[in-house]
Amino acid sequence: MEYLSYVHPAIYWTAVLVLLATIVLHFAWRARRAPTPPLRDRVTPLPPGVAEPDADKTASTVSRPDRRRAGRRGGPLTVVEVTGVPGGESVEGVVVDRSPNGLSVASDGQYPDGTTLYLRPEGVGDACPWVAVVVRNCRGREDYYLLGVEFEPPPPVGVRLQFG
Repeated sequence: MEYLSYVHPAIYWTAVLVLLATIVLHFAWRARRAPTPPLRDRVTPLPPGVAEPDADKTASTVSRPDRRRAGRRGGPLTVVEVTGVPGGESVEGVVVDRSPNGLSVASDGQYPDGTTLYLRPEGVGDACPWVAVVVRNCRGREDYYLLGVEFEPPPPVGVRLQFG
């Protein structure tokens, strides 16, 4: 077994150089990849007066009645904080569409139906409370997810207006 403890210097230095080259190439490749732009730059606003198609109607060729209790409207994109616990660590979301009963929110994260999330507009601090919403549907887009969320319970009108 003593013969295994000796490694010829040429083999040793070849292995070291291959390892170093691999490390350098790895970091060079990672540095050349373009970073993903923020969600707010990837989401495009809907034209005024146009709402996102209903998830039920786009998921099937069978025409179903519209289950919405209220009409929706587009409007300006509103950046929101999204968290699972009020005051906890939050991620960025973008309100694309809104109604009296809920919102359509673009997110980098996928959330299962029935998940309770908390939202508030970005940068308002304690001036606006965290608003509880329940995920009703989650649809994949090119490079983000579109969440259909319902207010649980519906917040006062003044708070809803903070979302656009």
